[in-house]
Amino acid sequence: MQLRKLSMLAETGGDFNEVIMTTLTGLKDGVGLEHCGVFLLSRARPQLLVRIMLGLTPEQQSLAQLPLNEGSAMPPL
Repeated sequence: MQLRKLSMLAETGGDFNEVIMTTLTGLKDGVGLEHCGVFLLSRARPQLLVRIMLGLTPEQQSLAQLPLNEGSAMPPL
């Protein structure tokens, strides 16, 4: 189902956020991932910040960040 939706979005020039959400939903549900998301580089560039995350509570999402020189900083789930 998600692949058909992605194909339709590609053909019609779909919204970038919708493409990302469709892709993440497909990965989470279709592949069976517990969590998946998109991180963006912070303005100062010392870390990656969560932009969109599926499978986490809003509180967990607010804590999700990855320092670029230290490895994962996400707390255990």
